[in-house]
Amino acid sequence: MILEQSRCFSVMNKLKLSAFAAMCTALSGLCGMVAHMMFTTIFHLSVSMGPEDWRPKTWDYSWSYALAWCSFGTCMGSAVTTLNRYTKTIIEFKYKRHNIEKNLLIKQKMMELGLPEQVWNMYLTASPADLQVLPEPLVNGHK
Repeated sequence: MILEQSRCFSVMNKLKLSAFAAMCTALSGLCGMVAHMMFTTIFHLSVSMGPEDWRPKTWDYSWSYALAWCSFGTCMGSAVTTLNRYTKTIIEFKYKRHNIEKNLLIKQKMMELGLPEQVWNMYLTASPADLQVLPEPLVNGHK
């Protein structure tokens, strides 16, 4: 998170770093969950199969058990949130790039047709509300 705040990274590199951190967080959460489950299973087996004087009369899961599961949930939640943000931003970049390429292609085709510069500037840069209604050209005396 500290590296993401530095100015030496570009936006894309920050996103990649964030996605890498999310993957590491997810993997560490999963490893922690597996280790916690194995520990509780082995502890339960050793208590039930161990020597009689070593077995506790009553036992239950303590605060550390609940803390471990809350930690796992937090790790998974942060990983999913970060990966969701990364995916959403990448999709937005691709959409904007597609729109820019489409506009440049339209501009190139208009220039090839020899249309005046005012026409293609008006249609490419103006928003629909700003466009003035041009009279429709007459074809054979009809609209």
